[in-house]
Amino acid sequence: EPSYFVVGPPGVGKTKLVSEVLRRKVSVDPAARVLVSTQSHQALDHILKATRRALSGNADDVIIVRSPGRDDAVSTEADVRRTAQDYLRRVCASDRFAEAPLGVQSGIADLEKAFAQDGFGTVQRRDARDAEGMRALTALVLGSANLVFSTSASADIERLIDESAQFDWVIIEEAAKATGPDLIAPLSLSGRRLFIGDHNQLPPFDTERMTSILSDQTALRNALVSSDEMIGPTFFESGLEELRKAAEDDDTLAQVSRSALRAFEPFRVLVEEDEKRRSVVAGTRRSVSSELLVQHRMDPQIAELISLCFYKGRLKTSDRRTKEASQPLPFTFGEGFPTSPLVFIDMPYVSRTGKAPPVETGRPRWSNGSEARVIVDLLERLRLLPQTGDQDAPSLAVLAPYRAQVDRIERQIEALKAKGGDILRFKGFAENGRICGTVDASQGSEADLVLVSLVRNNPRTGVPALGFLRDRRRMNVLLSRGRQQLVLVGSLEFLRESSRHATKDPKDELSFVVTFLETIEALRNQQAQRGGPAATIITPAELLRRAR
Repeated sequence: EPSYFVVGPPGVGKTKLVSEVLRRKVSVDPAARVLVSTQSHQALDHILKATRRALSGNADDVIIVRSPGRDDAVSTEADVRRTAQDYLRRVCASDRFAEAPLGVQSGIADLEKAFAQDGFGTVQRRDARDAEGMRALTALVLGSANLVFSTSASADIERLIDESAQFDWVIIEEAAKATGPDLIAPLSLSGRRLFIGDHNQLPPFDTERMTSILSDQTALRNALVSSDEMIGPTFFESGLEELRKAAEDDDTLAQVSRSALRAFEPFRVLVEEDEKRRSVVAGTRRSVSSELLVQHRMDPQIAELISLCFYKGRLKTSDRRTKEASQPLPFTFGEGFPTSPLVFIDMPYVSRTGKAPPVETGRPRWSNGSEARVIVDLLERLRLLPQTGDQDAPSLAVLAPYRAQVDRIERQIEALKAKGGDILRFKGFAENGRICGTVDASQGSEADLVLVSLVRNNPRTGVPALGFLRDRRRMNVLLSRGRQQLVLVGSLEFLRESSRHATKDPKDELSFVVTFLETIEALRNQQAQRGGPAATIITPAELLRRAR
């Protein structure tokens, strides 16, 4: 199809899909050109590594380049400048170079020297001729590459558009995190587009605020009227003056508002519209979207929680992953700690404790010292079992919905690392080796062991009490990173009280919280593949007694 949308829940193999599509494309057509675009550099590097593995022995026959990383830094060996430099070295070592006229040899040698001295990512004073030659060669490599990996806002994308370049395919990963304007540049580079993402996970940045403005005609009109004070004159050349005139007519403004809402989250809108059409036409019309529904990452019981809370029970676990789940955990928090795939450390509800100040604090930002202490105490007791070698060391992630809580825990972990211990033998969940992160930093990542601090614990009820925890898309990401064990630290009574008036109606904003609480209870009565209960609820006091 000219455009096709693939919805990929957590752990279904979206990266595998992209790398396999690329492998098949270049194996059938060695001259194929495909652009792979994502919103984040981390996701881009992840796909690039998987693609190199998929190509295996055929990688030398395929020209693969990656646009520079943040701040023009070199992030991988596939950096387009590194690739250009490598071709220059090979030219200088060739017989053809030795047979070339001295003037040609001198020019090429000078250019090779300029690349060698450039120090990518730093500002260098270059001879104007050398700089022009470097730009020309880099552009030649970029225009010749089979596979180009680039974020949607890179300078290389802009250059390709200026040169009217075209690709056989554009594959956009993390498409659900992109706004319409984010997608304009990569989409203009090909007539065939494959979108891969999940509108049930993190949306585009600041979605809630933007949609609230675009949905409110009064707020939208006020924003357009005050645009002189808010933005520079450049945007007036792009049609802003027409929008200001549209604000004068209610019907026109309503139409503009509807169009803007569609364009802000195009992946979600188009997929949901396609799902509605499918239910009406009953297969008589070709669909433009499909959903991957077999996951290979999470323990089956963790996957069951994610499936029921966020995917209407449709997400299933592969037979291979179910079989793997029968193996014992390669780590332990001590003899008394449960081996259940899901462990909920149930903190006292603040309304029962009567403590002042409450365990949750919001100044200057949201954090929870009690939960941080529990997590750090667990990490201090974390041990690798003897059969686990360093080469196969499991990965670890400590996550929270708030940056202040992550910073608080991270400071204590650094002090813990200084003492040594087995925590140093765990791999981080991120490319840079970090083990602590927010929800936004963790999408697309996974870890064998995941500890989550839910932070919120206050006497209020309903949506205001939950903060970020009311956002089903953020919670989906937060709870779906764990492969072998997910340890949640929070207050179950607080969650029950704050969602007391919620129902399981999908239109209810807090319906997934009701399902979460029911599923945790149900899993306590199920058996995990490795034996023992699928879920265990334990209090900090009981945890301390077991540790003794």
